Amino acid sequence: MKYYLATNEVDVFHYGEMADTSVFTTGQPVSFVYDTEDELIAKLDLQPLEGEGGLYSAIYRDELSNAIYFMVVSPDFSAWHRLPQAELWLHLSGDPLLLHTIENGQLVSNQLDQEGKTLSYQVPANTWMAAESLGSYSLLSCFLAPAFSTMELIGKDELISQFPNIANLPELFHE
Repeated sequence: MKYYLATNEVDVFHYGEMADTSVFTTGQPVSFVYDTEDELIAKLDLQPLEGEGGLYSAIYRDELSNAIYFMVVSPDFSAWHRLPQAELWLHLSGDPLLLHTIENGQLVSNQLDQEGKTLSYQVPANTWMAAESLGSYSLLSCFLAPAFSTMELIGKDELISQFPNIANLPELFHE
C-alpha cells in the first residue's frame, strides 16, 4: 500500500528535511509517495500531542499565526478541546476524518476527505471540538491566527453537564 501526501490548496508547504517553508507558485498539485504509514510519520517528524491525542509537527510559527501537520491514527483520536483562536482544518491525505464541534448548543459533525464535498472546515474560536479517523489514519494541516497560545481540554462529565441536550455526544475523551 502507498500513502500519498498531496495538496494544491495551500501555497506554503513544508516537507521533510527542508530548512524553511517552500513556496510553490505553479498552481500544480504537490505530491509525495510513501511506502508505509510509519515512513510518512518519520518523514514529517510527527510526535505525540500530549493531552489531545494524535501526532503533530510544526510547519511554521511566527507571532501572527502558525500551522501544524496533525495525524490521527486509529484507534487514537483528538479529544474534546477548545482554542481561543479559530482553527482551519485541511485534509491532506489518508482516510476521511470526522470533525465534531458543538456550535450554538448543537453537535455538528463534518467529514473531511479528498473525495467528498468538504476538504476543509474552520472551527470558530472558543468552540469545543474533537476528531476521529474513519479508517487507519487521517493526515491534516491545522492553521491558527493568531498563533497558538493555549488549549483547554474537558472531561466527559463536565461536557455532558454543559450540553445535556446532546444525546449522541461522541465519547472522545482521554481520561
